Parts: sequence; C-alpha cells; structure tokens
Amino acid sequence: MDGTLPPDPVLFKVYQQVRESYRQQCHLAYRGFRGLEALDEVTHISIRDAAVDLTAGLNDWLDYSPDFQPIREELLHHLNGMDRVRFVIHTQDPILQWLPWHICNLFQRYRHGGVSLSLPRRSHSLPLSPCQSRVRVLAVLGDSTGIDIEADLLLLQDKLPPDTEILPPLIATPRKVLGEKLWEQRPDILFFAGHSSSTGPQGEFFLNEFESVAIADLKFALSKAIDQGLKLAIFNSCDGLKLAQDLADLNLPAIIVMRERIPDAAAQYFLDYFLSAFAHPTEPKPLTLAVREAQERLQYLEQDYPCVSWLPVLCQQPEAADLTWADLRAPVKPKSSPLQKRRLPLRAFSLILGVLVLSLSIITPNLAAHFNKQGANCINQSDLICAKQNLDLAVRLNSRNGSVHNNLSRFYEKMKDYPKRDHHLDIAVRLGNPAACTGKVVQFIHTGELLEAESLLHSCQDLVNKRKTNLGQYSIYKNQGWIYFEQGSLQKAQFVLEKSLEYIPKGKAAHCLLGKIKYQQDPDYLKSEIREHFQICVNRVRKDRIEELQWSKFAENYLNQSQE
Repeated sequence: MDGTLPPDPVLFKVYQQVRESYRQQCHLAYRGFRGLEALDEVTHISIRDAAVDLTAGLNDWLDYSPDFQPIREELLHHLNGMDRVRFVIHTQDPILQWLPWHICNLFQRYRHGGVSLSLPRRSHSLPLSPCQSRVRVLAVLGDSTGIDIEADLLLLQDKLPPDTEILPPLIATPRKVLGEKLWEQRPDILFFAGHSSSTGPQGEFFLNEFESVAIADLKFALSKAIDQGLKLAIFNSCDGLKLAQDLADLNLPAIIVMRERIPDAAAQYFLDYFLSAFAHPTEPKPLTLAVREAQERLQYLEQDYPCVSWLPVLCQQPEAADLTWADLRAPVKPKSSPLQKRRLPLRAFSLILGVLVLSLSIITPNLAAHFNKQGANCINQSDLICAKQNLDLAVRLNSRNGSVHNNLSRFYEKMKDYPKRDHHLDIAVRLGNPAACTGKVVQFIHTGELLEAESLLHSCQDLVNKRKTNLGQYSIYKNQGWIYFEQGSLQKAQFVLEKSLEYIPKGKAAHCLLGKIKYQQDPDYLKSEIREHFQICVNRVRKDRIEELQWSKFAENYLNQSQE
C-alpha cells in the first residue's frame, strides 16, 4: 500500500499564523523561554480563527488529497470505529511533528485510538527490566520563575496509586546531583516541571535559576536509568519536541512533552487529567488513551487558553506495546506477532508521512532562508520579539544553516545572554559561515588570544574566497591588520589595512586603526591623513561594537584637540 500527500502552501501559511498568534499571547505565567517576555495582545489574525482554518486545512489535506485516498480507504476498511488502535506518525520534519494530528477526523472516529509521534533513534532493541512491586517516580522541580511547580508535586502525591514510590524530589538541583540520582535510584518514571526550550540545536531544561542542561549533558546517566528500567519521561514544561528527539536517541520507550509554551494552570490540569486516566486505581488506561483523554479534557480551558489541547504530545517507540501502569512493574516487550495483521494499515500510514517529508524538504530550505532574512532585519531594527519568532522558525526548518545560527548569536548578544551567544556562534563557525568565522576571530582578539585569532583567520579566508564578496575580503584584511596592530607590527598592519580599503573604501574599523597607526608614527607630519581617517571613524558608530566605541572616542578626542 502506497500513497502521497502533496505539499500544501496554504496549510503551511495557516500553521505560521497559528504559531505566531499563539506565541504572542504568551506571558511570564507560561512554562517557557525565560529570556524574553512576549506581547500580551494577539495579532490582527485571531488565534481562534487561525486554529479553525488549520483544523479545516489539515482535514482537507487528509480527506481529499487524491494520492492519499488508498491509505485512507484501507484504514476505514480494516479498522472498526471501536477498535483499540495506535496511529504512530513517523517524521523528522519539525513542522509535521508540530501539527495537531489528534484533532483530524480520520483519527477522531476511532474512540479507542490515539495518535503519537515516532522519533528517530539509534538503537533497535528495547531494554528489559526485572519485575518489581512498586513503581518508582523521580520528580525533578526546576526553575520556578513566574510559575507554581510545587502544585505538580502535590498532584503526583495525590493522584498516584499506593503501589507508587515517589523518590525524594529534586528541587532546583545541580546537574551533578541529578546525574547521580538517575544512575543510582532506578526510576520507572522521570518527571520534570519547570522551564524548558527547543530554540537551539538541542533542547534544554532549566534545573534552577542559573543552570540549564541538555539531554546530551546527562547521556550516560539517562542511558543507565533506561537500562535499569526507566520507561516514561514526562516534561510538564514547554517547547519540548527537541528534548523528545534527544531522549528517543537513547531508546526511551515513551516521552510526553509540550509542543509550545504552556500556561502554568493548563500544565497542572494536564497532569491531573493524565494521572487520573493512566494511574487510575481500578481502571487505568493505556498511555495512548490516557494522553488522548487529557488532551480532550483540556479543551474546556480553551476559552481562556486557545489551542491548549493541542500542546501535549506523546512520542513512542513503535516496537513497544502501548505502555500501561502494570507495565511499569514489568518488562516492556515488543508487540507480539498476532497483532501484526492489525498493524498492517498503520504501517502504511506511517510510510506515507515518510514520503511527505521528501516533498516538504524541497521547500523548507527556502523558507528557512526567508525567515532567517526576516530575523536579521528585525535584529537590525532592534525588534527582538520579531527576531526571535523568525529565527526560531528558521532553525526549526533548517538547523544546518550557519547563517541562522550566526543571527541567533547576534540575537543573544542583544539579550546579553553570552553563553547562548557563544554556543550559536561556535555552531555557525563549524557550519562554515564566513561572518561567524570573522566574528569568532574578533572574539579572540578581544580576549588577547592573538595566535588563535590568526590561525582561525586562515580558515575564514578559505570560506570568504568561495563567495568572493567585497565585505568578506574587507573583513579578512581588516582583522589581519588589527591583529598586527595589537602585536605592535605597525608597518604590516598599515599595509593590510590599506589593502582592506580597496574592497570597502569607507570601512570604519580600518580607518580607525589606520588613524591610530599614523598617529603613533608621526602625529605632526601625517596630521591631515590622520584627520581624514578619524573623520570616517567617528561617523555612525555601532554601539554594540566595543572596539568601535573605544576607537571612535580616541578619534573624537583627537579631532577636538586638533581644532583648538
């Protein structure tokens, strides 16, 4: 069975409108990115109207795309509306992962079915753990800035059944302690509440006000915990799809995250509804159905929090049976062969989304470039909210675009978040972005690491030569001249700085340095040349460039004194 879903530009546009409108309604009482407070007003496009359009567009896409009809008809023919069934969507495309598949009519008709994502992973074997009498839960309460996460702990204590052992909770714990507890305490469930983010190349969650951690930072501790029986991770935080991807790489059977920032109150309601279904003392529901029930119950909150029922998403290893509370005390085994016939149409549906990714991959790089350009323009206009929204989309669409990471570095520079600035700058350099490469050279010069700066500059030269832009060539010669100047080699510095002006005749930094060099050589004889350089140096100084501020101040003092 085969079929395809065609690219749908209209649906993509509505998807953008929903995300943009949703993010603009967020404020500090949301469990999300802490460094930027979004606007309280929505855009002129109502989020509810956009959500209706997205729902209709998604249904039309599945119901009326001609090449998809064989798959749809096969599902309707083989599956009864009362069958217990899992729909597992295989895709690596971040847009497809974000879409609220569970609201589609095609899946809604199966009242005992649910939708989950299957994320790529490296291993193909699921760990087995020994049977045990109690389900062990490790609760990690992270940074609580602006939110109430102690309520989550109270819900765990209230809703989990008597056969649960809630391990001593970790509150604002350092990374080292969390790693030790994962290694030693053999939890079945890992629960996190607090702030998290997927804005960078990998997801991260905030352990406390000062420390964030990525899954890779806990790779060995988490792998050990999974080998010892960890079967489910719940991140009742925000924007967690990248966390889910990273955990899937470690072969964790099931992960629950949020697609976007989630209101604090809604996060607590979700946990309440989910535990009431999954850990019910007499009639516990399988994981897929428990998540579905919690999603549907959140719909009552959408008067105050539009689209909130779309946020929870379940990610599973399709080889494992649908997890139940009883499974947490026993090994998770692969699905048995009698179910294979029932799963045949589901595998067909999974295949088609794999084909769909190929269609979308043709258009997403161009879209990434578009959003990257928009983000750069917003940075230039000091509109940081606009910049963050566009660059987030750009990096989701193409995380291998060095220019996107370079602009994210510029964004975090504006936000004074220097660790993230350096993180994205280093990624951009590794991806071969010339502007990032020369930016890293400037960092080395600032810190006095002149040998490192000169070594990296040779690599930058190779990158610039491939593009052959005047700005790139100017930057190479200007930075080489700056290095020579700092080393005290004034003649070499003068030669290459004058060479840089062949590419950008009004290059401010080169004129600043040439003025200082000639001032040191002969301030009287070269007075007219010095004035000419310094007059360009003081023009339109960029306040975010420390060196330009220092050089222009020196030049301004010289010009004032020479007029007296």
